[in-house]
Amino acid sequence: MDIATLAKASLAVNVFIMVTLFVAAYLAKVRRSYGAHCTFMRVAVPLQLLIIASVMLPSLLEYISHRGAEEPFVLVEILIHHTFGLLAVLLWAYINLVFVGVVRSPLRLAILMRLAFVTWTLAFLMGVRFYVIIWV
Repeated sequence: MDIATLAKASLAVNVFIMVTLFVAAYLAKVRRSYGAHCTFMRVAVPLQLLIIASVMLPSLLEYISHRGAEEPFVLVEILIHHTFGLLAVLLWAYINLVFVGVVRSPLRLAILMRLAFVTWTLAFLMGVRFYVIIWV
């Protein structure tokens, strides 16, 4: 599969994931349906990890090895995008460890969840920006 098709597929999956996150946030905040919220999140995060491992990481490594030195400002933006995404995934893992009682958090879960949502949204928006710059 060529890189343009992978980029389109990645964008489509990430739009689906963002819709899933908004539905999950609605279920938790408005409907107070935390079980359904957790189910949506447990679908979204592994799907995101699959996209990171299969598309995003190889693309990042390819970019760094071939064009990173030529476009240092773009590389910095890409690394910030990846940092936001990684932080969101790490926060999700931490939230789950707190939720099941493996670790204790000095912060309320709602604060951590909002932080994860904001970092994930920032990573998504930056990713859409890269898609538009590169492929549109």
